[in-house]
Amino acid sequence: MLRMLIILLLLIIPAILLTISKHERSILMPERYSLCSSRIRRPHRFIFLSDLHEVEFGKDNQRLLEAIDAEHPEFILIGGDFIRCHKVRPWTGHRHQDSVEVSCRFLEAIRNRYPTYYAIGNHEARLREKAGIVRCTSGAKYDTYIQDMARADYARLEEALKGVHVLDDDCVTLDELELSGLTLDLSYFRNMLTHPRKPLREEEIRAKVGVPDRTKFSIMMLHTPMYGHEALRYGEDLVLSGHYHGGTIRIPGIGALMTPQFQFFVRECAGIFREGEGTLLINRGLGTHSINIRINDKPEISVITLLPKGTGPAQEKNGTGINI
Repeated sequence: MLRMLIILLLLIIPAILLTISKHERSILMPERYSLCSSRIRRPHRFIFLSDLHEVEFGKDNQRLLEAIDAEHPEFILIGGDFIRCHKVRPWTGHRHQDSVEVSCRFLEAIRNRYPTYYAIGNHEARLREKAGIVRCTSGAKYDTYIQDMARADYARLEEALKGVHVLDDDCVTLDELELSGLTLDLSYFRNMLTHPRKPLREEEIRAKVGVPDRTKFSIMMLHTPMYGHEALRYGEDLVLSGHYHGGTIRIPGIGALMTPQFQFFVRECAGIFREGEGTLLINRGLGTHSINIRINDKPEISVITLLPKGTGPAQEKNGTGINI
């Protein structure tokens, strides 16, 4: 009897968890954050998205577009990994498994609605390596078929990004805001079980995006939060990251069960974290990749409001307010 009960529990519990995960993956959760700064003279409201990974919320992501429209943002920031670009492994052979079309259709829709700024994640970096656009830093070897397919995918992505401001180690000024996108090659995204953490030095950041303008409020998109505190110490006011997918399974009081780079029980997997006068915001992402599970980890639309110091921070429903 006891053995039968144990067997039933072993069957029922995973089924319940998978059902919960399927439900959570379909929920779009706006998370609202407000920050006050002396460098802000007027309110700004914008949306930060990350890690779509070719997931659709309704046909052609209509639900996602409607959720964005409901927030009336000034502009859209996208932190990378909207596409899906797989590693080539010996056991997968030389099959083409990558996909960009869902992301491209979304980009073509959103660029006609709002000014949109796009940063490079590890999946975009891998696609460029496969296509031979940049030097290979991952040690992978790609045959002619994989390269040809990657070039076709990359050409499609480039077409969709026309009219989108791609911040690839680049910086732009929007009135009193300074936006930058710091691109890291694949050597910064290695499996942490088998590789040490690669350091990111201040001089490397400076060479890529320059020095933050201290007369403006600086926002950096940096795909992986692993280096978010380095960017804050460099002088950024707000660093926006994704990559961790919220930790896949979020354990209350602990954090992530696991990150994509096989870090376990990471506290800083989603939400807002402070260092000095800077803020690191880690978005839970919209989709999934290798592990198609989300538990206590709903997809996130980050709705960010910047306010002049002394006017808040406004506490919105489901919101967090911080003074800088």
